[in-house]
Amino acid sequence: NGDAFVDRVAMGLDIDLEVLDPSEESRLTVSAVREAVRHALDLSHTSALVAEAGGGSTLLTILENGLITASASYALGSVRLLEHLATSQEPQARAVDLLRHQIANIVEGVKRSLPVGKVQSFIAVGEEARFAAQHIGQRVPNAELLYTLDSKPFGRLVADCARLTPEKLSKKHGLPLQNTERLVPAFLIHHALLEATGLERMVVCDVSMR
Repeated sequence: NGDAFVDRVAMGLDIDLEVLDPSEESRLTVSAVREAVRHALDLSHTSALVAEAGGGSTLLTILENGLITASASYALGSVRLLEHLATSQEPQARAVDLLRHQIANIVEGVKRSLPVGKVQSFIAVGEEARFAAQHIGQRVPNAELLYTLDSKPFGRLVADCARLTPEKLSKKHGLPLQNTERLVPAFLIHHALLEATGLERMVVCDVSMR
C-alpha cells in the first residue's frame, strides 16, 4: 500500500515521498518519547514498552536501559480491525466481542515474540491514548506532555465507551464520527497490551509520528 500511494502521489503531484519502515518509525517515535519524558522518567535505567496504535497497525518497541532492543509492527490497527471483522452491521455488544477476541489472539502472538511481560513501564502514544489521558489521566509533574492512567479507571472507561455506538460517542464527546469509530478498537488494543505487561498503570505521552 505504501509503495502504491507514493507512486500515485509522485505521478499526480510531482512530489517525492519516502515511506518509513517500522524500524525507522520506531526510532523516531522513541526519540520523541525520550525527549518528552526526560524530566520525569529515566529510561536509561529501566525497561519499557512503547506502543502506538494506528489505523492500520500497532508499532511496539522494547527499550532496555534507554536503548531499542526490539521493535515490530503488528496488523493490529483500529481501522484494519473494523474492516477485517466487518462489525458495522453487528449489534454493539457483538461487535465489541469480535474485536476483543481478535485483539486477544494477536496479543498472544505479541507475547510470544516480545518480552512484554518483563517490562517495568508501558508508554502509550497516539490520538486515542491522549483522549483517555485527558479524561481520566493524571498529569505528571514537570512534564506537560505526560499523563499516567491507572489500570482500573482505564478499564472502566473502556467498558463505558464500549457500550456506546460510534454515533452516540460522537454526540457525547463532541468528536467527529471518524474519530469515535476508531476510539473503542484503539482503547481495547491499549487495554489488552497493558494487561499483557501485568502493570498497574500506563504512561501516556502526547507525541506521535502518525
